[in-house]
Amino acid sequence: MGTIEISGKPFHFQDVELTYENATIIDKSTARRNLTDFKHILDKRNVEFCIMHGTLLGAVREHGFIGHDIDIDTCTTDEKALVNCIPELYENGLKLCRYESGIIYSFIRDGVYIDVYVVNKLKGIMGLFFVRYLNRIIPRKYFTNMKTLQFLDETFTVPSHTMELIEFWYGKNWRTPLDKCPSNDSYKPGDWLEKHFKFLFKNE
Repeated sequence: MGTIEISGKPFHFQDVELTYENATIIDKSTARRNLTDFKHILDKRNVEFCIMHGTLLGAVREHGFIGHDIDIDTCTTDEKALVNCIPELYENGLKLCRYESGIIYSFIRDGVYIDVYVVNKLKGIMGLFFVRYLNRIIPRKYFTNMKTLQFLDETFTVPSHTMELIEFWYGKNWRTPLDKCPSNDSYKPGDWLEKHFKFLFKNE
C-alpha cells in the first residue's frame, strides 16, 4: 500500500510494480478509453499535458497506438495540478499505482496504465534553455509553444519540434516499425551539464 499527500491529507493507493520486463502489449480499445477519460478530466481542470514517447510515435506515424506498445506515455509541466486530480481520476477508475515525486506518476485501469512524466523547470540562466525530464537535462524548447495533433478523434497537445524529438528518441529510421525498441533517452550535452550542474544551475 502506498500513500501520497494531497491538499495536506494522506491518500492511500495500491502500488503496483511496473517494469519493461513484465509488461504486456496493451489492448488498444482499453488504451483509447483510458487516455480519452484521462484527457477529459485533466482538460476540465485546465491541467496541461502532452503525449510522449511511443504514444506520440504512434500518433504521428500510425495515427493510432503502435502495435507492440505496452503503456501510454504522457508528461506534464504542472506536477501539483496533476496530484490534485488524483482523487477524481480514482473515482473514474484510473487508479494511481506508482509515483516518484518529480519524476513519474502512473495510473492503471483494466490492465492498461498511463505514465505521466514530470517536466521540471530549472532555475538560473541555463534554466532558460533546459529542463529536467526523467532525471536528465534536455532542451526546454520541446515544452515551449507546444502544438496540437488530432489523435483518437481528440485534440492532443504534443511537444514542439515533434519530428526532431521523435528522431532523437527512435533514430532516423523511426518511420519503420520495430518491435521491442524503447526510446533512447540519452542526451550527451545534458550528461555534461549534469556533471557541472551545481555551477550552472541554482538548486530548486
